[in-house]
Amino acid sequence: MKSSKIKTIAGRILFFIAVCFIFIMPILSLLRMSLTTDGGFGLQNYVDMLHEERTAKAVRNTLIISIASTVIAVAAGSFFAFLTAYTNVKRKKLLELLVLAPYIIPSYIITLSWSSPAAMSAVIVFIVFFVYSRVALVKKKDEEDAKRPKAQLDQCSYI
Repeated sequence: MKSSKIKTIAGRILFFIAVCFIFIMPILSLLRMSLTTDGGFGLQNYVDMLHEERTAKAVRNTLIISIASTVIAVAAGSFFAFLTAYTNVKRKKLLELLVLAPYIIPSYIITLSWSSPAAMSAVIVFIVFFVYSRVALVKKKDEEDAKRPKAQLDQCSYI
């Protein structure tokens, strides 16, 4: 009984040490580096960063995206909550399942579902570009042929 308790305590200590080295130590190292300036420790790096134009732009873009997504999420959520709670909609259980789907489906599957159409669209763009470039070459050849006299056209060979 005593040896199993010691193993449990030792396992917890090893787990705590591993968590510290994997997660907490890098964060503390980054914090120390951010506070280190030419004259020792200070907040000058943060002051310099906050005075940059790109930081203000990043904060502004973040606020716009977060406010817009919050408004859209609240409006859509309120609409679907009203539909499921106060109306007699057909397939109400299906609607509830679709609303809960983002919480049920793991995030990596959602990522794959978005990256797959992106990969397919890249293939489609490549095919369209390839076909367009061939059509443009043929049109250019036809325009050049239209400018030549008929006697020269008889001597030309087509690819």
